[in-house]
Amino acid sequence: AGTIKVNTTDSLTIAGKINNSPSTLRVSSKSLTGNAGDIIVTSPKITLDGGVIEAASTSGNGGNISIGGKLKDESAFSPGVNIDLSNLNPVDLLLLRRGGNISTNADGTAQLGGNGGNININSSLIVAIPKENSDISANAVKGRGGNVNINSQGLFGIQFSPRPTDNSDITASSDFGQSGNVNISTPGTDPGKDKGELKAAPNDASNQISQACSASQRDNKFYIIGRGGHPANSTDPLTSDVVWRDPRTAKTQPVASVNSQTTRKLAPPAVGWVFDGKGKVTLIAAQTESAPTGSNIVCPKEGKLSNK
Repeated sequence: AGTIKVNTTDSLTIAGKINNSPSTLRVSSKSLTGNAGDIIVTSPKITLDGGVIEAASTSGNGGNISIGGKLKDESAFSPGVNIDLSNLNPVDLLLLRRGGNISTNADGTAQLGGNGGNININSSLIVAIPKENSDISANAVKGRGGNVNINSQGLFGIQFSPRPTDNSDITASSDFGQSGNVNISTPGTDPGKDKGELKAAPNDASNQISQACSASQRDNKFYIIGRGGHPANSTDPLTSDVVWRDPRTAKTQPVASVNSQTTRKLAPPAVGWVFDGKGKVTLIAAQTESAPTGSNIVCPKEGKLSNK
């Protein structure tokens, strides 16, 4: 089979179905010994929304698929030659959705041992949904699995698997032959690099947590009083403004009585204070006569404090 080369300056999208078959960019060989051709796709953004990029063979070898942003050296390409990742600029985004596939499988229908092809992808990001079964595969039946080489700063929702599964996988397996190689390079995002072992015994937190109000004590309470300080709601912002409110009222207050036969004498409110210079403060009240039983005491409308 021949070669397909697609080069776009903006984006490439393969999506949808025709007669229940996915939209496909395909080179294939259906003869007993013929090999599939090659596919080269260069684009800043590639989306396979249920679509397929496929270089498959019935019994011969699968073709080569190379995906990148742009070929660095156009003259380096010739049909049937595997394109090195070093000759591919990265795609900004390779998005696989709803069963989108990139495959160079050798189906081995005639059981003649065709090998899986090679897949080379250079993309800044490769994104898939784990449960949507979007795959990158270079599988074979009797022959050898192909090679998958991926260079990406981040893979999300898709990962290597020894065998195809119902999830989104990267595979280079063989049912009856030798599996191929999967090489994934993610610079700067290797979770196993410089790894360290955890301590056998965790730190003792008993000397780091205050035991003044231990959990064993009962009836512990936390009060928030006033409008300043801690917010009334945990989602409200903290504020340093403290609002002082005069609890006295300008309205007349009835005299409280112990019983119907006892008169209670109310102390008048303080209107100032005297400081004698020796640490003693004396509150000064207005001169007020005792109120008869049942009468009202009227408080000053405005209480002013003085330092006299």
